[in-house]
Amino acid sequence: MTNRKFARSAIAGLSMALASGAVLAYGGGHGDKMGKGSCNDKSARMEHGQKQRGGMMQLPSAVIEKLNLTDAQKAAFFDAQTASKAMRDSMRETMRDAREQRKSATESGKFDPREMFKQQDERMGKMQQARQSIQQQWLGFWDTLSDEQKSVVQDYMQSKVQSKKSKQS
Repeated sequence: MTNRKFARSAIAGLSMALASGAVLAYGGGHGDKMGKGSCNDKSARMEHGQKQRGGMMQLPSAVIEKLNLTDAQKAAFFDAQTASKAMRDSMRETMRDAREQRKSATESGKFDPREMFKQQDERMGKMQQARQSIQQQWLGFWDTLSDEQKSVVQDYMQSKVQSKKSKQS
């Protein structure tokens, strides 16, 4: 009985260590918000969520209207947006399945960190391939824009950077 309790504690501890390591490794640029209290701020959470859902080239409708896109450009933009959404949905489903597999393996006592890392590497490889494919679609859309249209996007991106800098000050 004591060994069983120890095994559960060991598995739980190892799972937490692996999960926290994955968060640190995958977390990327989110560490700058740690300890500043902004993670609990509703607007910060909303801003973060919008960045996550926005796709690779999120452009507000006002900027899209300014671009005055041709039908071919609209089609390229729509295709890139649709592909981005499909990739996000697929990644979300894949992560949900991985959590369920990890949970059932842990509950059945068949948790194997080597297998977990192998599966994680496979998922990340597939996500990287999908992301590169989506990037090509966004670049295809970008290539359809005229110099004037590219200037509108550039101005928007610069204003976004300036806005972010002023918020940090």
